[in-house]
Amino acid sequence: GGQARTSIILAKCRVKVGRNFDSCTGSDLTELSEQKAFLRYRAARRVRVVFMSPICGPFGSWSYMNRQLYPATWTESLEYALKLSTFCAVVALAQYDDDLDWLNEQPTSSDMYVYDPWPKVRQHPRTVVGNFHMCQMGAKTAEGGHVNKPTSLWASDYDLVYYVDGIKCGDIPGACTGK
Repeated sequence: GGQARTSIILAKCRVKVGRNFDSCTGSDLTELSEQKAFLRYRAARRVRVVFMSPICGPFGSWSYMNRQLYPATWTESLEYALKLSTFCAVVALAQYDDDLDWLNEQPTSSDMYVYDPWPKVRQHPRTVVGNFHMCQMGAKTAEGGHVNKPTSLWASDYDLVYYVDGIKCGDIPGACTGK
């Protein structure tokens, strides 16, 4: 947090951005007390848009292999990740209840959305999904190579995904060309 990454991505797409507020609190959102504190803050401050990106490890493409080869480790990882993903879905539903917005990022191959309460979020008439490749947003490896990672954005309003939906490797001049 604190780096305005969302604003930077939107600015690359020539979108006017407003003030940035990243909450870097050092809290552990797997803890129930921290979740309750965040939900109280969210409700009291009427946070206009909550951007979320819970860990994807046990939900992504590599997890299918790990589930078979190392089931105990995968199960432990899943239990931890479900605490965060479930909380994100609770936040999304709370934003709907308050007529506010949210956005959640996961790899396109993620199966996180099959776990409760995400199916309830998906059924909400405002829920939309957009897809893009992370390389077009400047994602790089530690060594500086491009990361062509197909990514899905689930959101409460198409305006939140409009500028990136459908962008694939090679669409933005000067960005990754898939090599």
